[in-house]
Amino acid sequence: MEDKKDKSQIEEYKDKLRNAIKDNKTYKSDHIYLINEQVIARGKNSEDSRNEYAIGKYLLEHKVNVPETYGLIKPDTLLSRLLNKEDTPIDKYFVTFKKIDGEEIRNLEGNLKEFAKQQYKKEIKKVLALGLCPEVKFWTGDPLFNIHEGKVYLTNFEGWYAGSEEEIHQAHLDLKFRHRIWNQAI
Repeated sequence: MEDKKDKSQIEEYKDKLRNAIKDNKTYKSDHIYLINEQVIARGKNSEDSRNEYAIGKYLLEHKVNVPETYGLIKPDTLLSRLLNKEDTPIDKYFVTFKKIDGEEIRNLEGNLKEFAKQQYKKEIKKVLALGLCPEVKFWTGDPLFNIHEGKVYLTNFEGWYAGSEEEIHQAHLDLKFRHRIWNQAI
């Protein structure tokens, strides 16, 4: 349950999101907006956003390197949008995250890339140990490597789910296979 502080913070982020949408302040993608220098908001449909928020909180609680999740911004009601109560209506769900200043692993080179790939593999193993199955695209997904922290952060987990024993086993096999041909995967 959200406390009043969390609710007021989300309301503040929602106001800043309106401004970011109006000013087209995107960050690395046309559906990710820069709320401030430390916070981004990623827009998706209701199910994906709710799942990404829940999975993100769960992974963070279990010490998996993911961006800190701050909250879920719900869209304006249909009535308020129809009545134009807001200059810039919010018409989809947004998850607010800590902004990670990082590079995709595929853009790194040499020893740094090798180090980041090993960290990525370690983080995915943590996810699998928790019984979660990353979506198929995670093999070439968007992990970010923060050079200053020397850490890999997993991102884009809206399609991740609690996997069966067989799915988790298959994911472990896939991880081993991908590791052998990694330069094709990342």
